[in-house]
Amino acid sequence: MSQHLTAEEILDADDLPWRDEPTPEWGAGSCVRIRTLTGDERDQWEVGMANRKGKNGQIVNGRGIRAELVAASAISENGAKLFTPQQVAKLGSKSAAVVNRLYGVALELSGIGEDEEEDIAKNYGGEANDDSGSTLPELSPTPA
Repeated sequence: MSQHLTAEEILDADDLPWRDEPTPEWGAGSCVRIRTLTGDERDQWEVGMANRKGKNGQIVNGRGIRAELVAASAISENGAKLFTPQQVAKLGSKSAAVVNRLYGVALELSGIGEDEEEDIAKNYGGEANDDSGSTLPELSPTPA
């Protein structure tokens, strides 16, 4: 028989795994730590995707989706976010190969399956606008 968890056990669980992904392109021996998104962070990223859709449901501005997910997932050794919202556009100007590799790790760790990724990819259409900033809304802190 299965043991049923209490709310405290669930809330106290350390359930945000991370992985150090080698990034030799950015320096010998370097790596970036990518952490799974929290539920709120994933919702924020998905809302950003939904806000990019036009009347026909296609994403009309896919610029920066990889950099936004990487920025949401990249953390320092002490768990702090590496990138500020103002740095997302600059991250998007880095090597596509490296950003895409980190994006793949973020997708995997956050449980964003191939079907969801394919839905995003197949819906690209229309013309990208010139907005180079992040379109993700800021999360408000949750009251304790």
